[in-house]
Amino acid sequence: MMKRLKHAGTSAALHGPVTRVLHLIGGALVVYGLIFSADFADLSNATVLRRDVLFALALGVFFVCRLLWVTLVGGASQLPSDAPRWEHWLSRAVHYGVYASIFGVVLTGLAIAFLARGPNYGALLPQSTILDVHAAFANGLIALIGLHLCGAAWHWIVRRDGVWEAMVGTIPWKRGPFGSHRST
Repeated sequence: MMKRLKHAGTSAALHGPVTRVLHLIGGALVVYGLIFSADFADLSNATVLRRDVLFALALGVFFVCRLLWVTLVGGASQLPSDAPRWEHWLSRAVHYGVYASIFGVVLTGLAIAFLARGPNYGALLPQSTILDVHAAFANGLIALIGLHLCGAAWHWIVRRDGVWEAMVGTIPWKRGPFGSHRST
C-alpha cells in the first residue's frame, strides 16, 4: 500500500533561503504567541498590554510581508505539478487559512487591547463577543497548524515527493524516514 502512495513523478522544487527563513521565523512567532499570550485580566497591567500590542503589531506586519513575499516573489507551495488536484487544493486552503487565522487573531487581539484600556463600547461590541471570536481564530489556527504538520509528515513519510525537503532541507545521510525521497 505504501508503494502505491509514494510519488513517482517529478520532485518538488526547493524553496529559496528567504522563504525558508521566513517560514521558520513565522512558526517561532506563532508558537511564542500561543504560549505567552496574556489573559484578558492581565491587560490591566500597562506593561503586559504594551507587550501584547507590540507583539500583535509585529506579528501582523511580519505575516503581511511574508504573504507578499510568498505570493509576489518567493512562490507559494512547491507541490510537484503532477501531484493530485486534492493536494493542491488542500495545500492552498490550509496555507491561506493559516494567514486568515493569524490576521483574525491579531485584529481581534488589538480590539481586545483597545477595549481593555479604552472607552466602554460594550453596547456596540461586547468584549465577550470579541473574546469568543479571538478564541475561535486561535483554535482554528491551532487546528490548521496541526493539519499543516500532518501534511508535512504525509509528504516526508508517505509521498516522499521532496515537499518536506523543499522547506526544511535534507540531512545528507538521511533523506527521509525510509531512505531517499526520490524514486530509483
